[in-house]
Amino acid sequence: MVECAIYGSYAKALDNLYVRDLTPGTIQKWLLGLKRTNGKRKGEALSPTTARHALNAVRTVLDFGVEMDYLEKNPARSQSVRPKELVKRTIRPFETWQEVFLVAGKAGDHGPTIRFACGSGLREGEWIALRWEDVDFRSGECHVRQTVSDGVSVPTAPGGGMVNATNFRNRVFYPALDAAELSRRWPSECRHTYATLSISARPDLLAWVSKQMGHKTPETTMRFYRAWLPREDSANVDAMNDAIEAALDSTGPETAPLAEGSEE
Repeated sequence: MVECAIYGSYAKALDNLYVRDLTPGTIQKWLLGLKRTNGKRKGEALSPTTARHALNAVRTVLDFGVEMDYLEKNPARSQSVRPKELVKRTIRPFETWQEVFLVAGKAGDHGPTIRFACGSGLREGEWIALRWEDVDFRSGECHVRQTVSDGVSVPTAPGGGMVNATNFRNRVFYPALDAAELSRRWPSECRHTYATLSISARPDLLAWVSKQMGHKTPETTMRFYRAWLPREDSANVDAMNDAIEAALDSTGPETAPLAEGSEE
């Protein structure tokens, strides 16, 4: 029988079947029934990424069965895990630098982390991966050499400790927002804050901000943050539209019709 228990977070026997009796159908049924077995999320269905890890583990075991001539083919090879449909999140940056410093002040020793994230425009996985040697205090520059999704960060952890992205979000960022009486948002809004506060103050910095954020072109930056450009840009567009409408409404000299049989 095959049992899957990766990272100690889930385990479920494949319907108490022997390996040689497994079919693509039983693999799929097992996969859909996987649940978390411990922690606060006990009983919840696995995320697509975690379920894919489980499927890959079973595939590896059954591939070995094929190599040993115990199985003719791997019944898990035809199965797949579809990612959840991506939901586009509304951008909700901090509206002012006063809000940034207010939240940072409520975050205690992690306050500098929030100020740095909002002032650098780095992604969460980028500032988490920073090391002291990546930061040049004399030139005011930092160099991103690696990224992580959840790992160690020396410069952002008070006392040079460990920073876990999930713990930072739940134990530091959200409580700081609550204490500041601001609505909850993802830590990624710090990166959006850098962009929106920069271009709203200095529209001429759009190309530079785009480069700092790692966007391929300024058009990419414009597509995300057009709504935060100063009102004067919209006013200019409105003025142009008014001028066009005025020209269309004006009664100019009529054009004499072409004579019958004439050519332009």
